[in-house]
Amino acid sequence: MIIDKTKTRWGKARPWLLFMGLPLILPVLLVFFVPTAFSEDMKEVYIAVTYFLMSVICYTAVNLAYHSMLPRFSLTSEDRCSVSAVRSVFSMMATLVVATITPSIIGKFGGFNSQSAWTTTVLLHSYVL
Repeated sequence: MIIDKTKTRWGKARPWLLFMGLPLILPVLLVFFVPTAFSEDMKEVYIAVTYFLMSVICYTAVNLAYHSMLPRFSLTSEDRCSVSAVRSVFSMMATLVVATITPSIIGKFGGFNSQSAWTTTVLLHSYVL
């Protein structure tokens, strides 16, 4: 509904991709940068809040805008199905690549117990992806 009511010179969905992409990076970084000074209970609250901000607010805004462009892409359902299938295949391939290389990257930056290794890896993924 919000995307449908958006009226800009860039269209309906593109502004949401452009202007919510950058705000998405901050909560992604915050999810993987848990302050060590927090108690265990505060860490759990921190993780819940930052994960909610990342996934429910920012990622949803970007993902809905992305998927709302599909019906505007073509008038034929065959074209939309093809584009959707190709997107799904490449999405799965990207997920597999990221899941495969992430442990090596974290290992090179200090290991799984190193906060800086996780932060550096997320920054690297954010920059590359």
